[in-house]
Amino acid sequence: MRPTKLVLSAFGPYASKIELDLSKLGGNGVYLITGDTGAGKTTIFDAITFALFGKPSGDIRDVKTLRSEYANEEIETYVELDFIYHSEEYHVYRRPEYSYTHVQKNGEVKQRSKSADAYLILPNGERIVKPTEVTKQVEQLLGMKRDQFRQIAMIAQGSFLEILNADTKERGKLFEKVFMTSKYSILMDRLNQMAKEGTTKLNEAKLRLQQIISDIRVPVILQEEYEQILETFAIDDIQSVYDLLDKIVANAKEEIKTLQKQKDLIQKQLQKSRKEEAEKAKQLQDLLSLEKLISEKPTKEEKVSYFEDKLKVDGEKYKLQIDVLKKEQVQIEHELPEYIRLTELTTKLSEIKKQLSSVAKDLYAKISLKKELDEDITLKQKESQTLTNCEVSLNKLAIQEEELQKKISAFHHASMTQKEYQIAVEDLKKKTISLQKT
Repeated sequence: MRPTKLVLSAFGPYASKIELDLSKLGGNGVYLITGDTGAGKTTIFDAITFALFGKPSGDIRDVKTLRSEYANEEIETYVELDFIYHSEEYHVYRRPEYSYTHVQKNGEVKQRSKSADAYLILPNGERIVKPTEVTKQVEQLLGMKRDQFRQIAMIAQGSFLEILNADTKERGKLFEKVFMTSKYSILMDRLNQMAKEGTTKLNEAKLRLQQIISDIRVPVILQEEYEQILETFAIDDIQSVYDLLDKIVANAKEEIKTLQKQKDLIQKQLQKSRKEEAEKAKQLQDLLSLEKLISEKPTKEEKVSYFEDKLKVDGEKYKLQIDVLKKEQVQIEHELPEYIRLTELTTKLSEIKKQLSSVAKDLYAKISLKKELDEDITLKQKESQTLTNCEVSLNKLAIQEEELQKKISAFHHASMTQKEYQIAVEDLKKKTISLQKT
């Protein structure tokens, strides 16, 4: 902020209107106001401070006492200030509240007063009115209040020589006194203390962080990066630790996926093993059942022996019947010329055929039963092969089976003889029919 014009009217020691054209001082450097003691140097600064903030620069002056005691009653007390801020021009007018003596025509003296007033004209022509509003706008514009402004805008004349002659430490104390910056010194000390405490806490945090980092379980693939971080670790390079942790987490997730797959595979293998175990248990149960059946084998063998004996007897019986039938066939052939007996012979042949059919049916039933027994024995024989402790019994069964096969072959031979007889009967029947036709 650079003041360019200051107008004082009945202000302080100035009884009349005084106008200072500060623009003549130029736009560079600082303003130096000099003069004898009591010449009004401080009044100029009071006027500037009052115009801007509504109060003089000093703490001992009351606003109501700013009116000059030498001024005539018709002269109004006020201050006008033109200043440039950020290359833009502003104009402020401010009048303090004050009282003055008025002598009437009749000689009577009365006390009169003026209320405070102010306005601020902005670069765009906008007019801000009322003292409080003007002060508020100025504070927002300059970014400071009255106390801050007076600390940086003026050095009192009594302190100037001391500042010039003092050493660095003493000059600092004088500046602190002149600019009333003791609270800032206190703040600075407090900030320094906070900085020390912060540094201590930072170092402690760094040690804790280093301890945490050293306790991290790192996979082999990230070991080299991990060791490099430990060697060059700095608290302001925490991002590298975060990046490493992200990689470790990602690697752990991959390991979890792999372990999950292994778990699933193991579960499948376990299920398969349980299934195989169940199958083996079933096989064991089947073997136990087979063992039980084998223990019951003598009974079945007795049945087989019974049917073998019966088949043998029946086979002899059928053989005799076949022989008889053959003889009857020969006799019929000799009696064929006897036409009278043809009908009787035909009837007899029909009866013989029925008998043969019944005999064959009974024989086939016994053969089927024997076949079932053969299949049952064969099945049990195959199952018994899984038991090593049953080999002796199986060998015996094989021998018995061979003997039985021989008997069956003999029986089949008898069956073939029966078939030959049937063919002969059919042939005889055909010849008989042929004779009937002739």
